[in-house]
Amino acid sequence: MTRNNKEASVATGAFKQDNKKRRIDLDIIRITAILMIFVFHFYEAYGFTDSSFYIYKNGGWGAVGTTMFYILSGYLLTLGSMKAFYKRRFLSIFPAFYMAFIMAYLFEAHLRGYFTFAGSLKKLIYTLFGIDGYVGYFGISSYALVGEWFTAIIIAIYIIYPLLRYALNHFKWTATILILLAYLANLKYGIFSFSPDATIFTGLLMFWIGMLFAKYQDKLHKVWFIAIPLIMPIILIINVKLPYYPLIWKNLLGISLFLVIELITYKCLSIKPLSGIISKPITYLSGVSYAIYLTHHYIIYKFRDLKGFIDAGPYTLAVTFTAILGLVLVISILITFLTNIITRKKR
Repeated sequence: MTRNNKEASVATGAFKQDNKKRRIDLDIIRITAILMIFVFHFYEAYGFTDSSFYIYKNGGWGAVGTTMFYILSGYLLTLGSMKAFYKRRFLSIFPAFYMAFIMAYLFEAHLRGYFTFAGSLKKLIYTLFGIDGYVGYFGISSYALVGEWFTAIIIAIYIIYPLLRYALNHFKWTATILILLAYLANLKYGIFSFSPDATIFTGLLMFWIGMLFAKYQDKLHKVWFIAIPLIMPIILIINVKLPYYPLIWKNLLGISLFLVIELITYKCLSIKPLSGIISKPITYLSGVSYAIYLTHHYIIYKFRDLKGFIDAGPYTLAVTFTAILGLVLVISILITFLTNIITRKKR
């Protein structure tokens, strides 16, 4: 590889840098994806589910954003080292997760007037393992406040990542076929009763695709111009209702967007003056993106509950959107700052 990278903490998260060079192109992807999910949840919370910011012809933008995060996480981890892998993954996921949860929990308890607002405190065991946002799919109640279902899936993938890394180096095409077949079988037969968007099979395939992109990144960068024809399927999926399973088109849209953004920005950012101008703000926003992911959903819905619904006027909508985004950024910056203080000496 010609460049090393920062390893992903979680697909949306902050990183520990392996060398002095930072991949701004990947930071741009991360910011794009988190903004996509933020806008999706904002429009969902306020009932604008017919808006083009919420939905396109083949599904919602939220699934596209998570697809890009899965790919990004697989990409970044494959470029990083395996040294102290599990310790580094734990420190990159859980301290910020716990801090965000404690803040939301104390605020929720204050509003409700008691600490057991979701029932027995024994349910906090799900939060301890980062799966509280996922167990609801199995009919289990919890104290889920931050992080959502995605956290549990990415943690599960990280647990088996050393095996995936071995497979990538020794039998990558056999593994590719098996992972793809599992994904398709889940679509066809519905192995889980809930949406296939939120299953391990979908996350695993997208993560694996990210690993393959990383393995062949040098070859992809040499033919960066293939990003141009990829714009056509993006336009098609967004504007034309296509047959078969919607998830296929959501994932293909996420894959295509990832490649187009990565290849074009990588090429453009090879121009040093341009890279220098945008690198600092992009790096900073990328650094707080994990905290944005953890907190944004709770803050959006809590803001709506406290302030009420808004009318459909564009001015009011824009002001409300800006206010919530600003609040999310402030809290995310605080969480990231405190987490860095806690974990800096332990990494």
